[in-house]
Amino acid sequence: MQNAYQGISPALAHQLAGDEPNQSSELLATPVQGLNTEQWQMLWQRWQFWLTALEERRFRFSPGRSCAYRCWQEPNNSPDSGSDQPRAALALNQALAHYHRDHLLKRQLQLKQHSLRQKLEQRLRRECEQMQQQQELLLQVDSSEELQQQADALLCLTKPSREQVGEAQALYKRARKLRRSVQAITPRLQQHQQRIDQLEASLIYLEQGPENDLVAALNHLQGLEDDSSTLLETKAESSRKRSRSTDVPQPLELSAPSGMKLQIGRNHRQNEWISFRQSRRGDLWFHAQECPGSHVVLKGSEGVVGDGDLQTAAALAAHFSRARGNNRVAVVMVPCDELQRIPGTVAGTVRHRGGEVLWAEPSRAVALLTSLKREPEP
Repeated sequence: MQNAYQGISPALAHQLAGDEPNQSSELLATPVQGLNTEQWQMLWQRWQFWLTALEERRFRFSPGRSCAYRCWQEPNNSPDSGSDQPRAALALNQALAHYHRDHLLKRQLQLKQHSLRQKLEQRLRRECEQMQQQQELLLQVDSSEELQQQADALLCLTKPSREQVGEAQALYKRARKLRRSVQAITPRLQQHQQRIDQLEASLIYLEQGPENDLVAALNHLQGLEDDSSTLLETKAESSRKRSRSTDVPQPLELSAPSGMKLQIGRNHRQNEWISFRQSRRGDLWFHAQECPGSHVVLKGSEGVVGDGDLQTAAALAAHFSRARGNNRVAVVMVPCDELQRIPGTVAGTVRHRGGEVLWAEPSRAVALLTSLKREPEP
């Protein structure tokens, strides 16, 4: 039929062949001489439905099965008309607009995710290379003692020449320079390590964004782009960050088993917001130990914290971290009022002393995220 009638597309051919994925694919792959009487009758009947729809201009959006959708409405007496009739009432242009809007949003989301991931990974590789260079320089400090000994040996000669004295002075100078470099290299190594941790955390947030809500996923991605402008050091992104700096962060909020609020940061700015700006005395901070991930704050200031609340918060902190694939994850619990900002670093970078370590199962958070009630938005 596709060869004989130019108006029949592959999608329409599938619909005419039964609109069921397995049935239509099998039928279209069958040679003409292999069709039985029942199949011929079904093809003829559906062909008549299609001709009638054309004649009566019965064009309506109808979700398909062998293909994404079809644009013609089958009569009520057709074999496939029953389940689709309630949804077929949508206007064709409106339904197609919704359908393609979702596909375009998905495509836009994929492109932006890919672009941001490339930028973060490129910057991460650069930071690792620079840290490696500093580590190699630090290893050279060990040779300063050897240079010192070489210089001493030259000056201990019975009658050192002028050239030997000059060489010894040069060796002393190199040894002193290497020893002084430790004071400069050590802070650089710390800065590189901090930026590596921040970049790895950004990549974790990128992979763990909302999945079922395209608009929320795009907003989450925009927040990550604004957060990453400092790390990536681009003027355009820095200016965009300043223009959005007045926006109120929207962390993920859930209810613990006791009804107490749980806040989960999904980017650096949200981590800063819940850990410092929104925290009160009695609130508890959770984070996967020595692992990039989200900050989780249990609002203990609202009431009495139970063991179930602690385990829930720990499971969420383990799930929203790079260690989410492990069976068990060590999670640090610290009172929020004992957290300290690290000056000169990206938002949400904290340090603390002490704290209690809880062992959590990231797999528990999957069930929790579907069962816990999301807090109503203000």
